Amino acid sequence: MTASFGLPNHPSLAPHKPSNYGTFLAILSGVLYGTLGYLGISQIQVGFNVYDMLFWRFMGAALLIMPFVIRSTTWHKFNLPIIGLLFFLGGGTYAACALFYFLAAENLGTGIAMMFFFAFPVFVALLSWILDRHRLGRLTYVSMMILFSGLWLLADKPGSGFDWVDALFALASGVTYAVYVYLGKKIRVNPLNASFLVCCGSAFTLWFAYCCLKMDVVLPSLQIPWGFMFLTALLATTLPLILLLEATKRISATKASLLSVFEPLSTMILGVLLLGEHITNVQIVGAVVVLMGALLTHYDR
Repeated sequence: MTASFGLPNHPSLAPHKPSNYGTFLAILSGVLYGTLGYLGISQIQVGFNVYDMLFWRFMGAALLIMPFVIRSTTWHKFNLPIIGLLFFLGGGTYAACALFYFLAAENLGTGIAMMFFFAFPVFVALLSWILDRHRLGRLTYVSMMILFSGLWLLADKPGSGFDWVDALFALASGVTYAVYVYLGKKIRVNPLNASFLVCCGSAFTLWFAYCCLKMDVVLPSLQIPWGFMFLTALLATTLPLILLLEATKRISATKASLLSVFEPLSTMILGVLLLGEHITNVQIVGAVVVLMGALLTHYDR
């Protein structure tokens, strides 16, 4: 789940000449983001609940990003309304996205849940159509049909049947992330500073959820190693964010978005290899179809 906020619009990140190194950084960023499912579920399996894991993920990521933004010269562009928008709305939608994803992944598996999440480009297009009166091109309609055909194939689960409640959670993850992406396209600010505010806002959102649910924040223990928490904040959040920002200095933001396909692929592979998730042949076909449908939206004009 890419956390770079406002990336396509930031003028200082305009791409230079096409760069193989930039392509490599974008691919590496997607692969590292793909470790989130494994790292998150691993913490849940040893004692954290979803809220605990995500709260410490965002707190850790904010602390890791802080040295890069504390002396930033671009803070003067952040007025109070923008800070509030990023902190509350950006943080709220991003936290909700991650929460819905892991609520689905606990039962569907990290790979299948990620494929449902990856429908988000269609929801971004729909938001632009509804709120901005942006015309939907023919490719968008085609991509919608392809994508939802792929989601139907992903629902192949012999035996006990497919849990559509979890599937709706996974789709809700894509919808809330689409709101996050749509908002990011409207705000022209430094994406690293904005991502710091979003991580802080996400942690606050989860703390507020603790209060509403009358839960206590669970601290790490011997059963819940600090190492997992640190890797989730560093390997699956902060490092891929910085790599993606560096990549977009060398390649276009559109190409970087297309290369994000490595995130769901790596999530699915790690889920099968390290979490023992089972994926049918039909679901593999469905995953390919979903990726084709999602990527097709990037070519629509």
